[in-house]
Amino acid sequence: DPEVPKYMKALCEKVASGDYACGFGFDGDSDRVGLIDENGQKISADLLLLAFARHLLEEVPGGKIIFDVKCSDDIEPAILAAGGEPILSKTGHSIIKEKMRETGAILAGELSGHICVNHKGDGFDDAFFAALLTLEIMSQKNCRCSDLFADIPEKVSTPEVKIPVAEKDKFGVVDHLVATFRSDPKGGKLIDLDGVRLSFADGWMLIRASNTTANLTARIEGQDNEALKRIGKIVEDSLKDQPVDLGALHESLER
Repeated sequence: DPEVPKYMKALCEKVASGDYACGFGFDGDSDRVGLIDENGQKISADLLLLAFARHLLEEVPGGKIIFDVKCSDDIEPAILAAGGEPILSKTGHSIIKEKMRETGAILAGELSGHICVNHKGDGFDDAFFAALLTLEIMSQKNCRCSDLFADIPEKVSTPEVKIPVAEKDKFGVVDHLVATFRSDPKGGKLIDLDGVRLSFADGWMLIRASNTTANLTARIEGQDNEALKRIGKIVEDSLKDQPVDLGALHESLER
């Protein structure tokens, strides 16, 4: 999984140690891509999706761009600023592909690294195609990999955190959270398209049920460590009385 930092550590170190333009990581069947910039820094897949969106929207003004609920709050306004039409989707590579067919979107992607290019692509999550498109953009702009992301505000975020829960309980826990945050969104803006997503002035959080495993998945992002801790506590407090194992969440917030 190229979105899990520990699996990309060796590649980050390799790129940082030499004169490399960037590095790419692929999962076993090469439908997920991970990007490392020339400094050895891992670039999250939602930011790579944004770089693709900006590039494609130069050729297709007003094009539709699909992104999943795990992507950063920075993605939607950046797509709008580039002249595109952002479409928020539930998570799942089969789901974003179907939504792409329904809407005629030129691009669809999710935080997991599944990125489907429909304009001048075949619409499938081909990680090698995504890697080559990254190099094409760098070549056309005559820029370093990191330059593609230089204008995006630096944030502090967790990776996708997997929170173990019994299969029979996971959807019930999410239903409980949706009801809880509907009655009290803690001063945030609630989206319950796929689990619970709350956006605040200083960051955002997501808790949803995994489609494929006995886990909840969570992601938290803040404008700084203080915001991350504050929003992280909202996540922890919402789950402390639920039948879940919060060990991985605690570990992620303490890094």
